[in-house]
Amino acid sequence: MLESKAFVSINRGTVEDETVLNAQLLIKGGFVEKVMPGIYVYLPLGWRVYKKIETIIRTEMFKIGGEEVFLSALLPKELWIKSGRWEAFGDILMKVNDRDGREYVLGPTHEELIAELAKKYILTYRDLPKAIFQIQEKFRDEQEVKSGLLKTKEFIMKDLYSFHATRQDLDFFYEEMKKSYINIFNQCGLKSYIVEAAGGNFTDENVHEFMLKTEAGEETTVFCELCDFAQNKELKQVKENDRCPYCGGLLKEEKTIEVGNIFKLGTKFSEDAGAFFVDRDGEKKSIFMGCYGIGLSRLMGTIAEIYHDEKGLKWPTSIAPYPVYLIKMNDTDPRVDVQIKKYADRLYNQLINKGIEVLYDDRSEVGSGEKIIDADLSGIPYQVVVNAKTLQKDMVEIKSRNTGKTEFLKRSAVASYFKKMIQ
Repeated sequence: MLESKAFVSINRGTVEDETVLNAQLLIKGGFVEKVMPGIYVYLPLGWRVYKKIETIIRTEMFKIGGEEVFLSALLPKELWIKSGRWEAFGDILMKVNDRDGREYVLGPTHEELIAELAKKYILTYRDLPKAIFQIQEKFRDEQEVKSGLLKTKEFIMKDLYSFHATRQDLDFFYEEMKKSYINIFNQCGLKSYIVEAAGGNFTDENVHEFMLKTEAGEETTVFCELCDFAQNKELKQVKENDRCPYCGGLLKEEKTIEVGNIFKLGTKFSEDAGAFFVDRDGEKKSIFMGCYGIGLSRLMGTIAEIYHDEKGLKWPTSIAPYPVYLIKMNDTDPRVDVQIKKYADRLYNQLINKGIEVLYDDRSEVGSGEKIIDADLSGIPYQVVVNAKTLQKDMVEIKSRNTGKTEFLKRSAVASYFKKMIQ
């Protein structure tokens, strides 16, 4: 992609009405634009990051046996009355009426609808187990929306629903999903922790959240210093010198951000919908369900909160909009400038032909210092600089945005270098 042709330029100015870092960084970097509190649009760079995250998640869902669907965002009131959540969800539900006075919910989650589908398509034990997922927009009328992409009124979420003949099979799949989620977050460059929490409006059982430790966290989690014990502070209030109930290790509180959650729903939603199956003995039984969610937009904001410095974002290579930011430095000597451009153009085409994604800053009206500032703000992992000095030596300067390390390579070796580094 040529920077001179880009729809949105990187914004180096101040960001009004945003107090949280993820929103400031993403707006300045040209990734998102704020429409109103709690509502953002994804600009081309931001959508590329989102699609990289989506690909990682979708691939893992297919690996675990998931089938993808796309459910309606507009849900009939009757389903929510049947489950008891029309009132239980409270003011967070976005309710709308059509011209005939029918009432709907803009889906904040989809347990009710997926259970109705199970009722129609899962009839006997031969139809089980099943895992169905979707990636789509959700809507919640959040009152506090001052956390950028971490809490919004409209957001993108992956939710997978599993269906089982027995509680034992649900338990087994639940543990497999834990592993799958850890894989997802690892691929996004994140160290996540599995934390026990309350089930809220989803289940009476305790559930598990996937948390990241960060001072920017909006939640507090209790961790054991010796073992894997971790609970949401809502479940465990820590007093001075409190010890872990399993290993005796000292408990401590840390700030965290939630990036995913998994629930054992049991038979509540299947029974509400009348979703039953006939077992091997011909008996009619309730379907056991599980629910597994990851907020993709929230995950993007979380990564921005964690991966940055005073200059801007620092995307992990796996989800960066482009792995390479090629910078053609302008020269005051017109003849030299023409040669630099020819050299940079050839390098750009060479990289593209090798299947390497490149954002090429070919702008002639922008100073060299400004180009470096923009490259840093974008957070793209590798900056490749072509200037008069490197041109004379038939070389380029390569700088890692994440480590700050700089090296010089012959132009002919650049494509092979990046093939090795990003694949």
